[in-house]
Amino acid sequence: VNIPAGTPIGVYTNTVSSFTSNDTSLGTSNATVHVMSPTAVTMTSFAAYATNDAIRVQWRTSAENNVAGFNLYRATSQNRATATQLNAQLIAAHGASLPYSFNDTTAEAGTEYWYWIEIVNTGEANQEVGPTNASIAQQFTIFMPFLSR
Repeated sequence: VNIPAGTPIGVYTNTVSSFTSNDTSLGTSNATVHVMSPTAVTMTSFAAYATNDAIRVQWRTSAENNVAGFNLYRATSQNRATATQLNAQLIAAHGASLPYSFNDTTAEAGTEYWYWIEIVNTGEANQEVGPTNASIAQQFTIFMPFLSR
């Protein structure tokens, strides 16, 4: 779907037709496009991965305009409404191209966690990015009996 520059903010629905290589119609479907105002941050990566005893959440930006910082949220499902804020203080913005990271040391092994970033802007509405997810694998110790002959 081609959205021309200057299209007003809103939700647009276009009918899209699909055809085979010999022009046989496969049917039509609706494509919904959300045109939003530009964000203050261009996020280039956002990921979470397990370390030995924590989950490290990392992100990187390529542009930051009027950004005060970031808040990180976590839930045990993809339901954003159940997420709680992890950081006690705002994670201060330090400029584009430098990586950000947060170690979630309260994550428990065997539980899958979902993370969101709230971008706290100065002078405009905050935005959110996410989710991304990760879990720490459970580690087991197996004891074998000692046998001798």
